[in-house]
Amino acid sequence: MNKYIQLLVFFIFLIVFIKDVKSQSSSSSSTDPISYNGWNLIFQDEFEGDSLDLSIWNQISQSYDYNDELEDYIPENIVVENGYLNIIAKQQDYQGHNYTSGKITTSGKFNTTFGRLEASIKMPYGQGYWPAFWLMPEDSLNLCWPTGGEIDIMENLGQDDTIYGTYHYSTQCNQNEENGGKTITESYSSEFNLFSVIWDPNQIVWMVNNVPYFNVVPTTELPLPTTNPFYIIFNLAIGGDWGGPVGESTIFPQNMTVDYVRVYKRSQ
Repeated sequence: MNKYIQLLVFFIFLIVFIKDVKSQSSSSSSTDPISYNGWNLIFQDEFEGDSLDLSIWNQISQSYDYNDELEDYIPENIVVENGYLNIIAKQQDYQGHNYTSGKITTSGKFNTTFGRLEASIKMPYGQGYWPAFWLMPEDSLNLCWPTGGEIDIMENLGQDDTIYGTYHYSTQCNQNEENGGKTITESYSSEFNLFSVIWDPNQIVWMVNNVPYFNVVPTTELPLPTTNPFYIIFNLAIGGDWGGPVGESTIFPQNMTVDYVRVYKRSQ
């Protein structure tokens, strides 16, 4: 698709989007889900209890050797209290690694094809932190990455204020193709911000605090997932090929803190 046509589609979407939003919330804690015209809430976790709801989440125990990351994921580093999910990164020796952190998924418990997915998140600060809020296909065990697609709603490298949104895809195993955008969010480590995507058959739109900053539309070379359901992932990686080495001044422990996560489907 001609890049000028893509820009036109994006700006048309932006105008319609602004008209559709009845109320918006950016960084404040809230137990009342945002109401959007034309959308129905189908999934939410406000993290109001004193433990992770294991009916909708999996706590991951994993020695994570992908991407040259430095952490082990352990359930002990997942803490729910005072209305927040805290994924805690610690500097500690554990099974041959020098750091531990946390990862949770909804695989096998909740997934969706298409929707509006959002989470209010405050992130750690320091070189080497790599927090992420992302989606993977439920049948990913039967698909070699990234042939089923991967939707990264939010990634951040803890030493700067850049927020990344990326779509990974390919027709070949382990041959990554990607299309992504980025934006600046200066309050990423001091306040909660709302990170979200709208995923439809004809496009994926990335937003921060309900302001779109990037979108992708399907082409012959860039197909979008339209049949596979995807599940939700939160994790806080340390180091790695992209995250980079841990800085000498990076402070441990720190949290990736999630106020809430919500998923909406378009009204029929």
